[in-house]
Order: sequence, then C-alpha cells, then structure tokens
Amino acid sequence: AAAASEALETVEQRLKINRAAETLYFGLSMGSVLVLAAIGLAITFGVMGVINMAHG
Repeated sequence: AAAASEALETVEQRLKINRAAETLYFGLSMGSVLVLAAIGLAITFGVMGVINMAHG
C-alpha cells in the first residue's frame, strides 16, 4: 500500500509540473498573438492616422 501511495504521489507531482508548463506555454502563445495584433494596429494608426479595426 505504501509503494502504491508513493507512486501515486509521483504521478500527481509530474502532472502538476506538466499542467504548469502547459499553462505557461498557452499564456506566452496567446500573449504573443495579442502583441502582434497590437503592433499591427499601432503601425496602421501611425501611418494612416485612422484606427482600422478591419485589421487582417
């Protein structure tokens, strides 16, 4: 019973680490997409002087 409990704790610890890495990766991915959109809108506004929300 002790070995099974210890193995279960090891698996749960690895799952926790994987979940944290997945959350970090998702956050960085979403943040980079939003940064690219913001840069595109800033460049468009800087060049044309108009806020263009039909941004491709």
